[in-house]
Amino acid sequence: MSKNIFIHIGTHKTGSTSLQDYLSSNRLSLISNGICYYSGDLLLDNHIELYLSCIDREKDSLAQRTIDMVPLDILFDKTRAKVSEFLTDCQAETIIFSTEGLSLLRTDMEMSRLAQILDPSANNINIICVLRNKADYLSAYRKQILKVPRRKPSDDPRSALYVEPDSWLIDYDKLLEAYRIAFGTQSVHVIDYDIEVTKCGDVLPASLRALSIPESLLPKPGYAKRSNTTSKINRTRQLANRLRDYILRNYK
Repeated sequence: MSKNIFIHIGTHKTGSTSLQDYLSSNRLSLISNGICYYSGDLLLDNHIELYLSCIDREKDSLAQRTIDMVPLDILFDKTRAKVSEFLTDCQAETIIFSTEGLSLLRTDMEMSRLAQILDPSANNINIICVLRNKADYLSAYRKQILKVPRRKPSDDPRSALYVEPDSWLIDYDKLLEAYRIAFGTQSVHVIDYDIEVTKCGDVLPASLRALSIPESLLPKPGYAKRSNTTSKINRTRQLANRLRDYILRNYK
């Protein structure tokens, strides 16, 4: 049966973690509305295996620096098989995937791998991209990189950790073009982070609406828990989430 698949691709530092936490916390309510938030293989709520199965490895990325990576072809085959099985077995008509790492994909080969995983010939694909002021994005992403001791931005312009003003990360036109070519112009939907934050102080409601979440499930702007911030409470919560994911993966 054909599925309506929504793929939230980030970009980074545009409320992705808060979105993922909200979708995870409301899994049961979503299911009752015919919507399923996919459970990831490497992380439960951030489906990083999607982008790690597609990205050209020389690009580098935060996840590649923290996860023991298996060969690309092995991870691709595993991810493709798991997603295919899930789409076949899942009774919900609407499926949501989310990982900001997908905003790092650009090349024809990367997009071809992603299309093979999602099978747009059999499913209705919707790409949700959130874009932020370029200077603010690079500044926030630099801070994210520096959060971890001894981790620093890259000097290599090819790297996904290269955050100088000429970084390819802020070539939004190329990002959108790659997804439009792979999945069709009408499949790509863009949210302006700055407009939403200026309008109501929060990008989360707009992101959820783009994912076809019913209005009855939307939080009031600013009411949902903020995630991936530098507060001690959020760092503790993130550590607890990583421990939970490890237990779920290894002690099923």
